[in-house]
Amino acid sequence: MRLGIISDAHGNAQALERCLAHLRRQRAERVLFLGDAVGYLPDAARCAALLDQAGALCLQGNHEAMLTGDLPISEEAEEVIGLRRFIDGLSNAWLDTVRRTGSKVVLDVAGRRLVLVHGSPASPFVGRVHAPEDIGDLSGQPDLADADAILMGHTHRPFIFREHGRLLLNPGSCGLPRDQGDLPSMALLDLETMEASVHRLRLATPCDRAGVHPRVKACLERRCDAPYGEILSREEP
Repeated sequence: MRLGIISDAHGNAQALERCLAHLRRQRAERVLFLGDAVGYLPDAARCAALLDQAGALCLQGNHEAMLTGDLPISEEAEEVIGLRRFIDGLSNAWLDTVRRTGSKVVLDVAGRRLVLVHGSPASPFVGRVHAPEDIGDLSGQPDLADADAILMGHTHRPFIFREHGRLLLNPGSCGLPRDQGDLPSMALLDLETMEASVHRLRLATPCDRAGVHPRVKACLERRCDAPYGEILSREEP
Protein backbone atom coordinates (compact mmCIF):
# COMPACT_ATOMS: atom_id res chain seq x y z
CA MET A 1 0.00 0.00 0.00
CA ARG A 2 1.31 3.42 -0.97
CA LEU A 3 0.40 6.55 0.94
CA GLY A 4 0.58 10.11 -0.33
CA ILE A 5 1.58 12.53 2.42
CA ILE A 6 1.10 16.27 2.10
CA SER A 7 0.95 19.25 4.43
CA ASP A 8 0.68 23.01 4.67
CA ALA A 9 -1.26 23.90 1.52
CA HIS A 10 -1.98 27.39 2.95
CA GLY A 11 -4.54 28.47 0.39
CA ASN A 12 -2.41 27.57 -2.63
CA ALA A 13 -5.06 25.58 -4.47
CA GLN A 14 -3.12 25.47 -7.73
CA ALA A 15 -0.13 23.74 -6.13
CA LEU A 16 -2.32 21.41 -4.04
CA GLU A 17 -4.28 20.31 -7.11
CA ARG A 18 -1.06 19.49 -8.99
CA CYS A 19 0.37 17.61 -6.00
CA LEU A 20 -2.77 15.51 -5.62
CA ALA A 21 -2.71 14.72 -9.34
CA HIS A 22 0.94 13.65 -9.05
CA LEU A 23 0.16 11.36 -6.11
CA ARG A 24 -2.63 9.74 -8.15
CA ARG A 25 -0.18 9.13 -11.00
CA GLN A 26 2.18 7.55 -8.48
CA ARG A 27 -0.64 5.16 -7.45
CA ALA A 28 -1.02 6.48 -3.91
CA GLU A 29 -4.00 4.60 -2.47
CA ARG A 30 -4.66 7.04 0.37
CA VAL A 31 -3.80 10.67 1.09
CA LEU A 32 -2.83 11.94 4.53
CA PHE A 33 -2.89 15.72 5.01
CA LEU A 34 -0.99 16.95 8.07
CA GLY A 35 -2.77 20.27 8.52
CA ASP A 36 -2.82 23.95 7.56
CA ALA A 37 -4.95 24.09 4.43
CA VAL A 38 -5.65 27.77 5.18
CA GLY A 39 -3.78 31.04 5.68
CA TYR A 40 -1.17 33.08 3.74
CA LEU A 41 -2.67 32.55 0.24
CA PRO A 42 -6.18 33.26 -1.10
CA ASP A 43 -7.94 29.97 -1.85
CA ALA A 44 -8.70 28.19 1.43
CA ALA A 45 -12.14 27.05 0.26
CA ARG A 46 -10.78 25.44 -2.89
CA CYS A 47 -8.03 23.68 -0.91
CA ALA A 48 -10.59 22.20 1.48
CA ALA A 49 -12.74 21.06 -1.46
CA LEU A 50 -9.77 19.41 -3.19
CA LEU A 51 -8.85 17.53 -0.03
CA ASP A 52 -12.45 16.38 0.36
CA GLN A 53 -12.53 15.19 -3.26
CA ALA A 54 -9.31 13.23 -2.67
CA GLY A 55 -10.81 11.54 0.41
CA ALA A 56 -7.86 12.79 2.43
CA LEU A 57 -7.56 12.31 6.16
CA CYS A 58 -7.05 15.92 7.29
CA LEU A 59 -5.42 16.92 10.57
CA GLN A 60 -6.13 20.23 12.28
CA GLY A 61 -3.14 22.50 11.85
CA ASN A 62 -2.41 25.55 13.95
CA HIS A 63 -4.02 27.78 11.29
CA GLU A 64 -7.29 25.86 11.42
CA ALA A 65 -7.05 26.04 15.21
CA MET A 66 -6.77 29.84 14.98
CA LEU A 67 -9.93 29.93 12.86
CA THR A 68 -11.89 27.77 15.30
CA GLY A 69 -10.65 29.69 18.35
CA ASP A 70 -8.58 26.80 19.72
CA LEU A 71 -5.45 28.93 19.40
CA PRO A 72 -5.12 32.71 19.70
CA ILE A 73 -4.03 34.94 16.84
CA SER A 74 -2.61 38.43 17.24
CA GLU A 75 -3.53 41.32 14.97
CA GLU A 76 0.07 41.42 13.74
CA ALA A 77 -0.02 37.73 12.81
CA GLU A 78 -3.40 38.09 11.14
CA GLU A 79 -2.03 40.88 8.93
CA VAL A 80 0.55 38.46 7.50
CA ILE A 81 -1.47 35.23 7.58
CA GLY A 82 -4.76 36.71 6.34
CA LEU A 83 -6.92 33.98 7.81
CA ARG A 84 -10.08 36.06 7.94
CA ARG A 85 -9.66 37.76 4.58
CA PHE A 86 -9.02 34.48 2.75
CA ILE A 87 -11.85 32.25 4.03
CA ASP A 88 -14.72 33.20 1.71
CA GLY A 89 -16.66 30.04 0.95
CA LEU A 90 -14.75 27.85 3.41
CA SER A 91 -17.09 25.15 4.70
CA ASN A 92 -17.86 25.16 8.41
CA ALA A 93 -18.53 21.43 8.09
CA TRP A 94 -14.96 20.90 6.84
CA LEU A 95 -13.57 22.94 9.74
CA ASP A 96 -15.67 20.93 12.20
CA THR A 97 -14.35 17.68 10.73
CA VAL A 98 -10.68 18.63 11.03
CA ARG A 99 -11.30 19.96 14.53
CA ARG A 100 -12.69 16.57 15.56
CA THR A 101 -9.76 14.82 13.90
CA GLY A 102 -7.33 16.97 15.87
CA SER A 103 -3.65 17.73 15.39
CA LYS A 104 -2.44 14.23 16.34
CA VAL A 105 -3.69 10.85 15.08
CA VAL A 106 -2.39 7.32 15.67
CA LEU A 107 -3.20 5.28 12.56
CA ASP A 108 -2.86 1.49 12.28
CA VAL A 109 -2.86 0.53 8.62
CA ALA A 110 -1.50 -2.46 6.69
CA GLY A 111 0.25 -3.77 9.79
CA ARG A 112 2.05 -0.50 10.46
CA ARG A 113 1.54 2.03 13.21
CA LEU A 114 1.81 5.63 12.02
CA VAL A 115 1.74 8.69 14.24
CA LEU A 116 0.53 11.80 12.42
CA VAL A 117 1.05 15.24 13.93
CA HIS A 118 0.94 18.72 12.52
CA GLY A 119 3.82 20.01 14.64
CA SER A 120 5.71 17.60 16.91
CA PRO A 121 4.72 14.68 19.17
CA ALA A 122 5.34 16.83 22.25
CA SER A 123 3.52 19.88 20.86
CA PRO A 124 1.14 18.76 18.07
CA PHE A 125 0.04 22.25 17.00
CA VAL A 126 3.21 24.34 17.05
CA GLY A 127 6.21 22.10 17.78
CA ARG A 128 8.99 22.08 15.21
CA VAL A 129 11.14 19.07 14.34
CA HIS A 130 14.19 19.69 12.16
CA ALA A 131 16.34 16.73 13.25
CA PRO A 132 15.83 13.42 15.14
CA GLU A 133 17.02 14.89 18.44
CA ASP A 134 14.10 17.35 18.33
CA ILE A 135 11.66 14.46 18.87
CA GLY A 136 12.67 13.97 22.49
CA ASP A 137 12.12 10.93 24.72
CA LEU A 138 9.13 8.82 23.65
CA SER A 139 9.51 6.07 26.25
CA GLY A 140 6.66 7.41 28.37
CA GLN A 141 4.26 7.54 25.42
CA PRO A 142 3.35 3.95 24.41
CA ASP A 143 1.41 5.02 21.32
CA LEU A 144 4.55 6.75 20.05
CA ALA A 145 7.27 4.43 21.36
CA ASP A 146 6.09 1.51 19.18
CA ALA A 147 5.36 3.59 16.08
CA ASP A 148 6.85 2.49 12.77
CA ALA A 149 6.76 6.09 11.51
CA ILE A 150 6.11 9.58 12.78
CA LEU A 151 4.83 11.96 10.11
CA MET A 152 5.10 15.70 10.77
CA GLY A 153 4.48 19.00 9.02
CA HIS A 154 4.48 22.67 10.12
CA THR A 155 8.10 23.61 9.29
CA HIS A 156 7.52 23.75 5.50
CA ARG A 157 10.86 21.96 5.09
CA PRO A 158 10.93 18.29 3.98
CA PHE A 159 13.13 15.59 5.49
CA ILE A 160 13.44 11.82 5.84
CA PHE A 161 15.34 10.40 8.82
CA ARG A 162 15.63 6.95 10.36
CA GLU A 163 16.18 6.75 14.10
CA HIS A 164 16.17 3.50 16.12
CA GLY A 165 14.41 1.68 13.28
CA ARG A 166 11.67 4.30 13.07
CA LEU A 167 10.93 6.50 10.06
CA LEU A 168 10.68 10.23 10.72
CA LEU A 169 9.19 12.11 7.78
CA ASN A 170 8.15 15.64 6.92
CA PRO A 171 6.68 16.05 3.41
CA GLY A 172 7.43 19.77 3.41
CA SER A 173 4.82 22.24 2.19
CA CYS A 174 2.77 21.77 -0.95
CA GLY A 175 1.66 25.41 -0.82
CA LEU A 176 4.44 27.56 0.63
CA PRO A 177 7.84 25.80 0.73
CA ARG A 178 10.42 27.61 2.84
CA ASP A 179 13.53 26.30 1.12
CA GLN A 180 12.63 27.01 -2.53
CA GLY A 181 9.28 28.68 -2.92
CA ASP A 182 8.47 27.54 -6.46
CA LEU A 183 8.86 23.80 -5.76
CA PRO A 184 5.76 22.38 -4.05
CA SER A 185 6.68 19.38 -1.94
CA MET A 186 5.02 16.08 -0.96
CA ALA A 187 6.01 12.52 0.02
CA LEU A 188 5.22 8.93 -0.89
CA LEU A 189 5.43 6.10 1.63
CA ASP A 190 5.39 2.40 0.75
CA LEU A 191 3.97 0.60 3.78
CA GLU A 192 5.36 -2.79 2.74
CA THR A 193 8.99 -1.68 2.56
CA MET A 194 8.66 1.50 4.68
CA GLU A 195 10.64 3.29 1.99
CA ALA A 196 9.76 6.96 1.55
CA SER A 197 10.59 9.64 -1.00
CA VAL A 198 10.04 13.39 -1.28
CA HIS A 199 8.89 14.74 -4.64
CA ARG A 200 9.06 18.37 -5.80
CA LEU A 201 7.03 19.78 -8.69
CA ARG A 202 7.84 22.52 -11.17
CA LEU A 203 4.66 24.46 -11.90
CA ALA A 204 3.98 26.11 -15.22
CA THR A 205 2.39 29.28 -13.80
CA PRO A 206 2.64 31.16 -10.47
CA CYS A 207 -0.16 30.89 -7.93
CA ASP A 208 -2.71 33.61 -7.25
CA ARG A 209 -1.09 36.30 -5.06
CA ALA A 210 -3.94 38.81 -4.87
CA GLY A 211 -3.99 40.43 -1.43
CA VAL A 212 -1.00 38.38 -0.24
CA HIS A 213 1.35 39.99 2.30
CA PRO A 214 4.82 40.99 0.96
CA ARG A 215 6.52 38.59 3.38
CA VAL A 216 4.58 35.70 1.91
CA LYS A 217 5.40 36.80 -1.63
CA ALA A 218 9.07 36.90 -0.64
CA CYS A 219 8.83 33.33 0.61
CA LEU A 220 7.43 32.22 -2.75
CA GLU A 221 10.40 33.89 -4.45
CA ARG A 222 12.98 32.24 -2.17
CA ARG A 223 15.65 30.06 -3.79
CA CYS A 224 18.28 27.68 -2.42
CA ASP A 225 21.28 25.86 -3.87
CA ALA A 226 20.10 22.31 -3.14
CA PRO A 227 16.35 21.85 -2.60
CA TYR A 228 15.55 18.65 -0.72
CA GLY A 229 13.87 15.81 -2.60
CA GLU A 230 13.46 14.54 -6.15
CA ILE A 231 12.75 17.46 -8.46
CA LEU A 232 10.72 16.48 -11.50
CA SER A 233 12.48 17.38 -14.73
CA ARG A 234 9.37 18.66 -16.48
CA GLU A 235 6.74 21.19 -15.59
CA GLU A 236 3.49 19.71 -14.34
CA PRO A 237 0.44 20.42 -16.54
